[in-house]
Amino acid sequence: MQTIQQFQTIRNRILRTLIGLSSSSIFEENEERKKNLSGILQTFVLNPSGNLYYNWLFVISVPVFYNLCLLICRACFDELQIKYITTWLICDYLSDAIYLLDIWVRFHTGFLEQGLIVCDLQRLKENYVKTLYFKLDVVSVLPTDLGYLKLGLHWPELRFNRLLRLHRISEFFGRVETRTNFPNLFRISNLILYIVVIIHWNACLYFAISKVNHCNLEKCQLKKK
Repeated sequence: MQTIQQFQTIRNRILRTLIGLSSSSIFEENEERKKNLSGILQTFVLNPSGNLYYNWLFVISVPVFYNLCLLICRACFDELQIKYITTWLICDYLSDAIYLLDIWVRFHTGFLEQGLIVCDLQRLKENYVKTLYFKLDVVSVLPTDLGYLKLGLHWPELRFNRLLRLHRISEFFGRVETRTNFPNLFRISNLILYIVVIIHWNACLYFAISKVNHCNLEKCQLKKK
């Protein structure tokens, strides 16, 4: 009996030791992974002419185009804004998250100097901060929609500062034009898209002005009565 008990005691000690070692090794591995990940994020530099940066331009262009087309719609058509308010809020804050991530990307995007890519992060940050784009990017993510707390949720006009990122769409279109096999066709498609967007904005503004005039006319008629 004593031999069996001693064996069980030794076995339990060995198991505890192994469990302790495995848990400590797992903890150390996790810590090492965190350090490696933070190190990668701190030293990561994007090649401005590479595929990864090109793909990112597409990603950031999606929320910019969303804001360009739908903010004016929501501001002019009350029913559209009120009916789908939950969808708009989700899309708005997803686009804000991408906007913030884009600032980080800009801080880690290299630039050419005498034909060579500059990869020094300090110089990249200084170069980006000096540009007009940095100021536009910062203003475009200012939390102007905090005005919702006072005015209510149905004031998408508060988010018009998000339109200051339009230069990212222009940059994306410029990159596509240099990569496509049909640059002339792309330029024509681009021109058509610009015309459609201008017509879209004009139609929304015309509707909004007509709505205001109609309301003023009704008020005048009521006063006469």
